[in-house]
Amino acid sequence: GTTMPCVHYGLRGICYFMAEVSGPTRDIHSGRGGPVQEPLGELVRLLDSLVDPMSGRILVPGISEMVPPITAEEHASFQDVDFDLEDYK
Repeated sequence: GTTMPCVHYGLRGICYFMAEVSGPTRDIHSGRGGPVQEPLGELVRLLDSLVDPMSGRILVPGISEMVPPITAEEHASFQDVDFDLEDYK
C-alpha cells in the first residue's frame, strides 16, 4: 500500500558471521572450573556477549559506525506514511 509502512529497500538484522571454535584432539574431562575450558561453553559465552539481553543493543565495538546514516531523501520518503507507533503498540 501507499499509506502503511513496509520494508522497501532492506531488511533489519541480516548479518552473517562465522566463528570457529576448536578444542583438544581427544576427550579431556575438565569438570566445573577446571584448567581446560570446554569449547562449546566458550562459544556460548562469546555469543552471549554480542547483544545486551535487556535492550537488544548490539555490543560489538564499531558495528554501529558501519551502518550508513539515513539520507534526507530516505527520511522524506517516510513523512507521508500514515502510521502511529503508539496506535500500533
